[in-house]
Amino acid sequence: MTTQPVQLKWWQVIKHVLDGQSGDPQRWDCARRVVISETEAYTLPQGTRRVRVVTGGAWISYLREDVVLRAGQVLQLRADRHGVVVTALGRRPLELEIYL
Repeated sequence: MTTQPVQLKWWQVIKHVLDGQSGDPQRWDCARRVVISETEAYTLPQGTRRVRVVTGGAWISYLREDVVLRAGQVLQLRADRHGVVVTALGRRPLELEIYL
């Protein structure tokens, strides 16, 4: 599993502001990007407010239920939740953006 901080170039942030783009979630709010292989499980850090699947599929165990997300989908998380576990679906790695 690899974790990468996400930092946009200054011109990308300015372009988003000038274009009036307000997509949810904002790209520059992303705290980190995680790549999870099909054999790994990843527990989200405390304080995570939402996750977005960049590539692949995610199986998320959250509040005693399982949620499946595909590329481009976002899951909002409650502030008082504990132990959210994410695994990759299928045989492809999962790339996940984490928003605090």
